[in-house]
Amino acid sequence: MAKAKILAVGLTVGVLALFDGSVTSVHGAPPFVPPPPVPPQRFEASTTLLNNAFNSSGFGLTLATVPLGQRLTIEFVTASCSGSSGIEPQVLRVTAQSDHYLKMDRFSIGGNVTEKTLIFAGPGTKINLTIFPTTNDPTLFCNVTVAGFLEPE
Repeated sequence: MAKAKILAVGLTVGVLALFDGSVTSVHGAPPFVPPPPVPPQRFEASTTLLNNAFNSSGFGLTLATVPLGQRLTIEFVTASCSGSSGIEPQVLRVTAQSDHYLKMDRFSIGGNVTEKTLIFAGPGTKINLTIFPTTNDPTLFCNVTVAGFLEPE
């Protein structure tokens, strides 16, 4: 009886001694090693065509569409506007998967403003811009740039 116990322990120790931490397949091929992750790519899109004329669709100007298989994170929005009739920009709406309103209280005609933000958009999402106040005829004209990064979904 004692020999059987020793034999069982000996087999267990023998099996543990054979495993050295390396992994191979049954056929001796090396194990699958996944490729390294794809680093995020910088993203920047701009327009010189944004104005505050009323748009019946309510979505303003489409700046970009997030490519399929990608996610977009917008980190910065920069705007520079010129106007007439004494109207100054008040709010810039950035529409991705939801609306984001950036108040332009530090903003004056002919000036620049950059807002740090985090806006997330999934594949196929349109990035739309609208400047307020809207009017029947355009009185504000803006250059807007959004910057961030794209990464695989």
